[in-house]
Amino acid sequence: RQLLKLAPWDEASHRRQMLLLAQSSQRAAALAHFETCRQLLADELDVEPDEETLTLFAEIQSGSFPTAPAPSAPELSANTFAAPQQIPVSKPITPHNLIAPLATFIGRQTEMAFIQTQLVSTATCRLLTIIGPGGMGKTSLALAAGQQLLQTAAGSFADGIFWVPLSDINAVDQTEPPRDQADNKAVGEAILHAIAEALNTQAGIQLSSTQQLQNYLRTRQLLLIVDNFEHLLSGAYALIQLLTQAPQVKVLATSRTSLNVRGESILPLEKLSLPTLPKQNLAQGVPANLCAAAVQNLGAESEAVAMFLQRAQQRDPSFGLNA
Repeated sequence: RQLLKLAPWDEASHRRQMLLLAQSSQRAAALAHFETCRQLLADELDVEPDEETLTLFAEIQSGSFPTAPAPSAPELSANTFAAPQQIPVSKPITPHNLIAPLATFIGRQTEMAFIQTQLVSTATCRLLTIIGPGGMGKTSLALAAGQQLLQTAAGSFADGIFWVPLSDINAVDQTEPPRDQADNKAVGEAILHAIAEALNTQAGIQLSSTQQLQNYLRTRQLLLIVDNFEHLLSGAYALIQLLTQAPQVKVLATSRTSLNVRGESILPLEKLSLPTLPKQNLAQGVPANLCAAAVQNLGAESEAVAMFLQRAQQRDPSFGLNA
């Protein structure tokens, strides 16, 4: 039953439930559960039950379903009547497809807090776009924010946090208007296909049309992290249409420019913080009066220096700053 709550579209779980009911002399309940399964698949995915489910339904109708093996008598021991141990209750697992980067994410704590506030605590924020030039760390920030939300706010996205990369979709020249509406439609469909693929791979379902995707997301509470949107701006309308059909879905996007759609919130990304040094002698590099201890503290004071140190020490563990 718990698995059916987490993945109500999983036919294998429905078959197990039907068989358990039938084997426990609840044939009517088993047949009723089939109808529940059939209706759910039709409403959520617009599909019919597969052949294996239909076969089990027919077996239960005819009474030819597999019977449960007789339970063996339990062996009694000195501990049989001991006080029962308390079984720890595990936290529900939030579905996701986020990768675990090898390098620790450094800095951007202000931006991370802003993302969490907007996506978790701000009801009016459904689409938040991280914008900035290439190489600023938009993708790394979005991934780190997703990992943080998975740890601290999974309840806000009970149906999952899904990474949707758009970089592999053929680039469209955004410097010129699209030739016709067919261009816009093709771009929008490519974006929706990428979203469906991310969900199909993780959830083990098969969403093959825009309507099925909308039906699936309509009652879901999840976050889509859509990365590298800048070359597909003409298809942003499709994302907005999807959000209007799925009121509990939110989107964190990355792009070099704004998606320029109604309801979008923006997080401009600035450079990592640099160390504050005395103005004198900057032409000669680090001031001569900057002591060794101060140099060692640069990593704690500057996000840029901390990242440089991390990358350098990955190549040479003995690397360190000195005056």
